[in-house]
Amino acid sequence: MKENEKFQMNVEVVSKALQEQAGVRGPQEEARGLYKKFITTKQEPVRLAVALRGFFLPQAKEEEKEAYAAYLKGRIRPAVVALIEEDQVEKLEILESLGWLEGKNIDGFIRIARQRQKNAALVWLLHLKKEKYGFKDRDFSL
Repeated sequence: MKENEKFQMNVEVVSKALQEQAGVRGPQEEARGLYKKFITTKQEPVRLAVALRGFFLPQAKEEEKEAYAAYLKGRIRPAVVALIEEDQVEKLEILESLGWLEGKNIDGFIRIARQRQKNAALVWLLHLKKEKYGFKDRDFSL
């Protein structure tokens, strides 16, 4: 198993655990706990999963969201891959509206969504590419 696949698998496991914990705790308590975990942990898969959950949590404070945003911007590729894996198209739309998804990465994200058979994310990414960047015509004439 490749290192980045192992990393993404760890992010998935942590994300699922965070979702389960969210059902037990209240939203305010969850927001505080997530930020505390974010600033104290040294494990990158945990930080990424916490940042993704905390960034989209409405109860998070503005300075917490800014810290999550700064972290996620620097790790946009693994963040987007995690969202593709979870078929979180709404969250992908938010990241795109913030200008975080660059054209040079879209083809790679499309390939990942196709390989992992994440159809909702694949359709959204293909639509994004068509609307923003277009597809290059290929000439196969001899």
